[in-house]
Amino acid sequence: VLSPLCLLLLPGAITLLRGRTPRAWFRWVLWAVALLASLGLVLHWLSLQAQVNLQWIVLLLPVHLALAWALGRRDVPVTGR
Repeated sequence: VLSPLCLLLLPGAITLLRGRTPRAWFRWVLWAVALLASLGLVLHWLSLQAQVNLQWIVLLLPVHLALAWALGRRDVPVTGR
């Protein structure tokens, strides 16, 4: 859930904060992180061994999904100065 892929999102986030449109791969990485977090939850349910990261998955999965939904659209509103 705290994937190293999240580090790839930092340049796109800085680009959004500057009021510009991020590159196309930013959207793909956002959805990849959200998909991997969802897959982690499914794998936790299917696992025969207990894992200790369920709390992190449940905590961060809605955050990843919300960010992917809000920022992963093609028509992200970019506010300029």
